[in-house]
Amino acid sequence: MSGFDFVLVLLSFVYALGLGHVMTSAGRLLVRREQVLFSGLLALAMANALLQVYVNWLSLWAFRSLERWDLPEITLFFLVAVITYLMCVVIAPEPECDQNETGKIDLPRVFWRNHRWFYAAYLALLLTFVVVSVFYLETATPELAKSVALSNLPYIAIALVGLFVARAWAQWIVGIAMFALTAYWLVVFAPALD
Repeated sequence: MSGFDFVLVLLSFVYALGLGHVMTSAGRLLVRREQVLFSGLLALAMANALLQVYVNWLSLWAFRSLERWDLPEITLFFLVAVITYLMCVVIAPEPECDQNETGKIDLPRVFWRNHRWFYAAYLALLLTFVVVSVFYLETATPELAKSVALSNLPYIAIALVGLFVARAWAQWIVGIAMFALTAYWLVVFAPALD
């Protein structure tokens, strides 16, 4: 087993836990749909959390040629996985706990209660990405180091707006921009999978 495979196994478990948490929550809400007060903002945030898990896991592919894995690299990649997991946990509602006084599962309340935590975790994730970008220098695609670090700037701006502007219109713009930019990153990154 190579160092990459060893690290990938650990990180895959953490990503799977985050993915499972959001999907389980969505499934439980679907089953109890008659009791749910829907929130488009929360659905968008949950979609962003799922997309973030996918992208963060997939981005590990660029590090497959890294021959030596030191404790700082492993720790930072583990931190990325843990922060991603926390993004999933904080935005995924717990149907049994998130009922209002009428017994409805109040998803708008869940979003507004947790959106700052979600974007704070996202901001922490992005700042960790900037540090991780240094490790691209040791891969088969060292040119990605600078572009990855700089490409995080629009995402950081989005996270800051999401964190500090508590208006529905701003949250829609942030959520849609987050999804679109992350999906765009997938398109840009796709050639690196060869």
